[in-house]
Amino acid sequence: MNRSVSLVLAVTTFLLVAITSTFAIAKSNVSPFNSYAPPAEYSQISEANAISNSRVGTFLEDILSYEPKLQFSYASWQPAINNTSESTRAKKVIIEELSKYSEQTLSRMGLKKVYLVQRLYVDGTFRSAMPEPQFDDALYFDVSSNYFESENGTYMRRTVHHELSHLIDYNSFGTYRPQDNDWYRCNPINHTYGNGGASMYSDVAYAHAAHPKPGFITGYATSGVDEDRAEVFAHYMTNRNYLYELAQNDASLSCKVARSEQLLSRL
Repeated sequence: MNRSVSLVLAVTTFLLVAITSTFAIAKSNVSPFNSYAPPAEYSQISEANAISNSRVGTFLEDILSYEPKLQFSYASWQPAINNTSESTRAKKVIIEELSKYSEQTLSRMGLKKVYLVQRLYVDGTFRSAMPEPQFDDALYFDVSSNYFESENGTYMRRTVHHELSHLIDYNSFGTYRPQDNDWYRCNPINHTYGNGGASMYSDVAYAHAAHPKPGFITGYATSGVDEDRAEVFAHYMTNRNYLYELAQNDASLSCKVARSEQLLSRL
């Protein structure tokens, strides 16, 4: 009799545990952002990068330059001077951020050059950085302290990935503003993008506003699909926990993060 009771209790306990576990798994699948663990594809990139970190550093040292050779009608700059405190700090930050990717991933993104300059002037305004995927597959960064000290140094760390996102989009789709229907479907109903990133320089406060409306990580992201994609990507690579926290209560932003993960997994 006691053995039968024990058997019944054991079976009942097993079923309760199984049902509870199944419910927990089902609940965890409601949103991909209930856990702060990075997605598998990013873990693989991180592990590969950890193994070959010195090689990535060497690759970045090889493609970094202080003397851009090309000239453009829409942009101007002055060459940065090597070994100044500003250029040394800029170089360190840029290499640290780009070292989050493996050498193979950076090559698949199409990155071939990184230029450090001063007084970068693009389309009528001074800029902290710009992509140039059409001729040199390059990223340009202004080494000035006012950029690298902004937001306790976090602004330029995001900017590295923001500009890299533009380079990736252009090399993947042939345009900065791809017709990515999966991305557009993530937007809140009836959302219309603004007049592009350049238009945001007249309202810097809103451009830097954090999560000003559902679906958008910054005010700058509302200006165009290209800036929206770049801003999500930049936060994903520098402050993912914050992005995940917002996404838990923002279905539109959650959708965009998931789409960014899909795009990253293909690289």
